[in-house]
Amino acid sequence: MAKGHGNDDSSSGFARRSYLKLLGGAVGMASITGSTVAQSAQSAETDSVVDLGQQGLSEGDVIDDYLEEYFDDGVEVHIPEGEYEYHGSGLGGAKSNAAVVGQGEVIFTNEVGEYRERIEAEEGVVEVRNITLRGAAELDDDEEARFRLQAGPDGHVLIDNFNLPDGVKDPGNGIGFYAPGEHAGLLEIRNCYVANFSNNGIYVGSPGQDGGEDGPVVVENCFVHNNNISGIRLGSTDSVARNCLVLNDQEAPHIYEGSAINMRGIRIREPGDNISIENCEVIHSYEGAGGPIVHHHGAEGGSGSITNTLIRNNTGTDAILEKGDAAADWTASDVSITGDGSMEYPSNLDGVCVGDDCPVPTGDDPQNADASDSDSSDDTSGDDSTSDDTSGDDSTSDSGSDDSGSDDSSGSESTVGTDGTELVILSQDSDGVDYEFTTTGEITGLYDRDQYSADTAAPADEVTENGDGTWTATGSTGGGSASGDAFHYEGVMEQFSATGDVDQMSLIADGETVTSDELLAAEETDETSDDGGSDSSGSDDSTDDETSQSPQKTVVFDGTVADGVAKYTFRVSGDVTRDSSISTTPEESRIDNLEDFVNGDTVEGILGKGIDGYRYTGQIVEIEFDGSAAVTIDGQ
Repeated sequence: MAKGHGNDDSSSGFARRSYLKLLGGAVGMASITGSTVAQSAQSAETDSVVDLGQQGLSEGDVIDDYLEEYFDDGVEVHIPEGEYEYHGSGLGGAKSNAAVVGQGEVIFTNEVGEYRERIEAEEGVVEVRNITLRGAAELDDDEEARFRLQAGPDGHVLIDNFNLPDGVKDPGNGIGFYAPGEHAGLLEIRNCYVANFSNNGIYVGSPGQDGGEDGPVVVENCFVHNNNISGIRLGSTDSVARNCLVLNDQEAPHIYEGSAINMRGIRIREPGDNISIENCEVIHSYEGAGGPIVHHHGAEGGSGSITNTLIRNNTGTDAILEKGDAAADWTASDVSITGDGSMEYPSNLDGVCVGDDCPVPTGDDPQNADASDSDSSDDTSGDDSTSDDTSGDDSTSDSGSDDSGSDDSSGSESTVGTDGTELVILSQDSDGVDYEFTTTGEITGLYDRDQYSADTAAPADEVTENGDGTWTATGSTGGGSASGDAFHYEGVMEQFSATGDVDQMSLIADGETVTSDELLAAEETDETSDDGGSDSSGSDDSTDDETSQSPQKTVVFDGTVADGVAKYTFRVSGDVTRDSSISTTPEESRIDNLEDFVNGDTVEGILGKGIDGYRYTGQIVEIEFDGSAAVTIDGQ
């Protein structure tokens, strides 16, 4: 499941794709251009803030009445981190400049089985952010849309990190997010995970139909997974699907018993102009899915573009399917089609690469900017695309155990697993893993991390301080394509064990794939230099020597090759410094003379016609880019 961004009040945190991985390792420099529509999410200008915790809300309470009382015009409602019962009301209604914002990981449990809300902005901004709704909707009637989203001509609806992982109970006629024909303003759906709906995941094309208000819709940084009919359905003028992953790797729910399954990826259904599909991945590894990108004949007369988009198709349906002349006024550039299925696409689309030599989708969740390097960038199989776990299955077996008995001396010179370590426990295409590890220093569960965050919902991933100065973490990864948990620990690891499908388990320490033996060997190294098991001055000296070396890797953002302004943010697993020798600052550029901020392992910068160069250690684990420039990583 896609995780939240904590209580960050910015629009979205990091973008959820490593562009290096997006290119499948085939290209080292890319020009990444943002849309002209809604470059950044606008926040509601509210008059007051209400913290529901201060109004009496406690974890486990029914939240509906609190939302109905306080979510109103001019009010920003804060929900404390935790899990709450949701009975299907409280978020709906027409409002002006109002917001509901989860602080940390906020989970609504759909206890009643039904919900249907209409979120409308009469004017100003109405936003709902940082919520995950758990529980499949049980539909006894034909209610269809779970959340109906619309804005008046002067309104703006922002749905940010609002995740719907469980869809509907099969069968049942349900849509995740829907925009009706009356939508006239701006609708943004960002950083969301939408899965397992029977009648479209994100259905926002109706404003572009005959008689509709043609309000634009931006769907950005979303992971749309196993939805019937279509994952993302667009149709109104200036609408955008950007930085999204649409993955269909198993059968979606049925609308009704015996109904057809036709899981299109991105579907253009109405004849809007200037529709854009950019920086997306569409993976159809389930052979029963439909076309990855489909232009329905109802879209004839419309126009748009497909850019920087990777398709993997294992179905017999055309990779880009055109009905009639619906794609006649569309263009394509930097589009890749791979897979074992049909490679067909409309003949008028230039800039399409077809076959095994083309870049391959990574399958990384766009929210998961920390995608591990263990994922193969050259993968071309049809059955190993990654996704976030959506099932609740954390079943284990006794098929194997990875315990702490190893004394592998080959890792005795390694610094992996010492002096503060960020550890991800990842299972891929598995039935899940149960794990436990103990360290000599404090363990912190990374519950708000963008990718593979530790879970607070049952079965929770827990951290315990032991009486002897050590700490222990226990948890489970779910079954499914890819599921993982993240922790940070001080000191060194002294015990690790795992049961279940351990053959499909990976450990990633500070961005590098490691084994438990290597982490445990780091413990042995430290213990031989200090009989207390704690860091001695000798071990500190060696670590300081390691971290004080000048960074050797480079990343360069070049604005000389493009027009406009670019903003970027990136984070590394080591250290990063700006290097003036590989940077330029044109005197006449007010933009380039603005200061770029380097804070520890994170950089935030803005670029005009200059060049910003940095040297770093470790790996680039997160990168966000908004605008147009050339990016060169490690000289490629």
